[in-house]
Formats: sequence, C-alpha cells, structure tokens
Amino acid sequence: MDEQTYNYSGGAMRFINKISDNSKQSFILTGEAGERINFLIYFMPSQNSWFFDISHETFVANGIRLCCSPNLLRQFRNKISFGLSCGSVDGFDPNSLNDFTSGRVQIYTLSSEDVNAVEAGLFS
Repeated sequence: MDEQTYNYSGGAMRFINKISDNSKQSFILTGEAGERINFLIYFMPSQNSWFFDISHETFVANGIRLCCSPNLLRQFRNKISFGLSCGSVDGFDPNSLNDFTSGRVQIYTLSSEDVNAVEAGLFS
C-alpha cells in the first residue's frame, strides 16, 4: 500500500492513494509504530455510498458509512491510537465509484498526534 505523507499542525496524515474504482477493495494500512490496520472499503449502489470495515489487533468496526469528516473514527479515540479523515474538493460525501480515481475524494490515516490535533482544534 503506497501512502503519501501530508504534514499539518505538526502531525503527518498519510494519504491513501491506491483506492481505485472497484466496488470492493481491501488494504493493509501501516500505523505509527508499523502495526497493521486491515481496511476494507466497499461501494453500495443501492445507497449511493461507500462503507468500510476496519480492524486492528482486538478492535473491529464494520459497516461504517464513509462521509466527509476530520476523524471518522472519533468515537473510538479512547480505544485506538489512529484515525481516518475523509475530505472532498466540493464538500459532498463520497457517492460514486470514481470518487477516488477522479481525485474528488481523499482518505488519510491519522496518527495519534493528528487525532489529538483534531480534538484540540475542533472539539475543545
């Protein structure tokens, strides 16, 4: 899995750049300390939405709708040390198979430092 680093506020989000227009894709993401994060992303045409499953060690979350968010995994911030951020150039949630290949939507992994920056900047 190729990842590109994007720095902000002292953190380093990692851009997930290998998402294609296939309706079901599986990746192994690399965490801060080199740990493996299993990431499955899939498109549901009946809902015009992308969803994902994610697991890391004993943590498992399935069927989460992919939407524009500074940290899609915020509700789990006390259980895991990473997060996922999703953004789009037009501010609309992902709703098409080609959202990632067109560059309209981007997903980033967040380090614990990034998660803390999101918390401090948006929720404090």
